[in-house]
Amino acid sequence: MPRRLILSATERDTLLALPESQDDLIRYYTFNDSDLSLIRQRRGDANRLGFAVQLCLLRYPGYALGTDSELPEPVILWVAKQVQAEPASWAKYGERDVTRREHAQELRTYLQLAPFGLSDFRALDLARERQAHEAGARTRATAHERTPQQERQKAAREAERGREAWTLGQGMKKPVAGCYGRLTRWKGGGDVVYMALL
Repeated sequence: MPRRLILSATERDTLLALPESQDDLIRYYTFNDSDLSLIRQRRGDANRLGFAVQLCLLRYPGYALGTDSELPEPVILWVAKQVQAEPASWAKYGERDVTRREHAQELRTYLQLAPFGLSDFRALDLARERQAHEAGARTRATAHERTPQQERQKAAREAERGREAWTLGQGMKKPVAGCYGRLTRWKGGGDVVYMALL
C-alpha cells in the first residue's frame, strides 16, 4: 500500500530548514556549560566542530547529520566560534564514518534519545487504538445526552406542536361535526364511517 504524504516537499523543506539569521542561531544553537564541557573532550578542531554540529542538529530541527548533509555557512561559523574551532576544519569532519557514528551514539545517550523501534511502534499503535476507542465511546455517550438548552428547545417544539394540534382541533370541530352529521344522516349509523375517515 502506498504511503500517504502529509507534507509536500516544500513544506518539509521549510519545516526542516536550518536557522541562518543571527537571532535564530542564538535561539537554537547556543551551548550551555554542560554542552561545552562535553564538546571540549573531543580532540582536534574537526572533531569538536563536528560533534557540536551534530548536537545542534539533534536538538533542532531534530535529525541526525547525514553523510551528504550540506549546512549553511552561518551555522558552521556560529558553532565554530562557540567551540573555538577553525570553520575550515568542517570539511575534514566525517572523513572516518565511524567517528561520525560514534559521536551520534554518544550524543543520543547525552540527550537521552533512542531510535524509534518496533516496540515503540506497537506501543504507539496501541495508544492510538485506545484513544480512538475512548473517543468513540465519548461520542456515543454524548449523542444521547441533551444540554439544558437542547431540553428547552425540545420543550418549546413540543409546546408549539401542542398549540398547533389544539388550534387545529378547535378549528376542525365544526367542520368535523358538520361532516359527521352529514355522514350520520347519509348512512344512518355513521359511527363506523366516521371512524374510518379519521
